[in-house]
Amino acid sequence: MARDRYLWNAGEETIHPNGETAHPQTPKGKWENFWYYHKFHLLIGLVAAALIFGFVYELTTKEEPDYQIGVLTETRFSDEAAAVLEQKIARYGEDLNGDGRVIVRVNPYFIVMEEGKEVGDPSLQMASVAKFLSDLEMGDSIIFLTDETSFRAHQKTREMFSNLDGTVPEAGKENEAAMRLPWKEAKPLSSLVTEADLRMLDADGRQKVMRQLGGLGVSLRVFSGTPLEQNPEKESYYNASRALFDRLAYGT
Repeated sequence: MARDRYLWNAGEETIHPNGETAHPQTPKGKWENFWYYHKFHLLIGLVAAALIFGFVYELTTKEEPDYQIGVLTETRFSDEAAAVLEQKIARYGEDLNGDGRVIVRVNPYFIVMEEGKEVGDPSLQMASVAKFLSDLEMGDSIIFLTDETSFRAHQKTREMFSNLDGTVPEAGKENEAAMRLPWKEAKPLSSLVTEADLRMLDADGRQKVMRQLGGLGVSLRVFSGTPLEQNPEKESYYNASRALFDRLAYGT
């Protein structure tokens, strides 16, 4: 109000020097004035809105899998093979969550268990271990594909696999043949991925993937006697995964 006091008795020349009179701002002038004083607030608001929109969009469009399948290998599993398996295995599954689609997620875990074997990518190994342990705790993957070394090492350290019929083997009396079905004996699972499905790879890459698949076996993780058994939703998921396992391994 000090300005008003100083200009209270001032003439027009004082208020508008050189005889100038005040003119209303044009829309352009108003916008330029607003932008000058508020541009940073607007930019911050736009960034915040974009982040919120992205978060909401991800939540509403995220594909929730009906089934998850773990892959435990000491060599990195092919992303291309994982994508083909997800698509092909979905044909044998059911829409468990009622969203109108059957979605399978393959979770590759690259974990070197063999003592003295060099780890080529320690950061990938650490990430795989963390995700794998979370998978075990949450019961995300009931069906597992493993190479022989990984199967034996994880069974020895965690006793994580059941017999193929879902029963828990007696400690010290495990029979690998009753717990792990070799890839080539699992029908139709072993015929799902062909070299034609891997045409995005060169010839050497396709052969490498097919060799890796040929060395795998399919197993079920232990469910009975674990904390997961007390969760009705997990029990339902386990039973659905068991049914999928039978269709993939035996065609039933």
